[in-house]
Amino acid sequence: MKAVLEGIMTPSYVSDEDVDLQAYGFDASGLRGVPKCVAWPGDAEQVRRTIVRASQSKISLVPRGFGTNLVGGTVAQNAVVLDLTRMGRILRLDRRNALVTVEAGCSLHKLQRFLGRQGMALPFETVHEHHTVGGLMGVNQCGFLSVAFGRFSELVHEYEFLDGTGKLHVTKDVGLLGGLEGCGGVVVQMTLKVHKPVRVLSMDVVVSRQLHEVVARVEELRKVPEVLRLEFLDSFSADILGLGEGYVVLVGYEDERGRIRDEGHIAKYWEDYQGLDGVLSRKGFVLREDGEFPLGRMYDAVAWCEERKIPVRGHVGLGVLLPMFGERSLQAEWYRFVRDCGGDVRGAYGIGLKKKPFVGREVKERLKDVKERFDYHNVFNPGKIMEYR
Repeated sequence: MKAVLEGIMTPSYVSDEDVDLQAYGFDASGLRGVPKCVAWPGDAEQVRRTIVRASQSKISLVPRGFGTNLVGGTVAQNAVVLDLTRMGRILRLDRRNALVTVEAGCSLHKLQRFLGRQGMALPFETVHEHHTVGGLMGVNQCGFLSVAFGRFSELVHEYEFLDGTGKLHVTKDVGLLGGLEGCGGVVVQMTLKVHKPVRVLSMDVVVSRQLHEVVARVEELRKVPEVLRLEFLDSFSADILGLGEGYVVLVGYEDERGRIRDEGHIAKYWEDYQGLDGVLSRKGFVLREDGEFPLGRMYDAVAWCEERKIPVRGHVGLGVLLPMFGERSLQAEWYRFVRDCGGDVRGAYGIGLKKKPFVGREVKERLKDVKERFDYHNVFNPGKIMEYR
């Protein structure tokens, strides 16, 4: 396959060297595979030609960005890894309609720096910005501002993708491929909705020993348009950060209605919160998991974690919890619990390989429909989310 791809792109951008196969044999999940080779296409035409050759040769392709996927969604097994990070160009900014068009390999960091110089921003924040926009759409990730602006796919105005035959499609239907982790097509370009810069101007720290009181308060706050952030900490995590005794919700507002208004104090609260995983890892809690729950089941989810002495925080405005495990033996039990609660195992990070045994029928049927329409021969990311053909 390497020789075939060298006819499509410069030979230095195709490799089957052991050092590259090992480097691309895993992602941030720690799960491992053995790629056939690695290719770094420079534009959509090279991706299209690669897809055509792969389809003809019955070779699978695994689209990938910076490898930050936490569920094995970019781990390749006997497939060609398509590293799209060379396709990171910012193509145009439409100020009038507040839209920016970028290639799928553009990093969130690069995009935010560019928009910042234009007095604009993409209203999406995560702990770090070393994700590609294509990857964020692939898992439909949520972030700190998602309670106000929605998950990443809700910021996508339009996108272009190549199907399993190499045909280009342009669509505004984000529900088509959003959250399908590159299994239905390769997104090569997207137009995103931008916004004036948003920042937290004030905040409150809600503390209570009674979880039901915290849940009731969250339900009220989710209806307040000025709320930008709603982040939950269990009593163990809150104690580590010195936030008081009990459950805590950090509330960030875009106006000055909150009691805490000092810019430095606000920054310190969020800095400490974002650094919590590092503190917990030094205490032996090194495995970050996730799950999304109806707000009415939040009490049960937190209680499940407390019974097993598992610290938990999360984007409570979306019902997303992020427990930190100290041992792998409880991971499967957690995802069965999420599913049995009527929750969504996709949580914040998607499904990939890790959560495949716990995927519900609705997700499987959706992916099967997309595969039938756009990737009948299963060229893209086989074995992720579910088995197909």
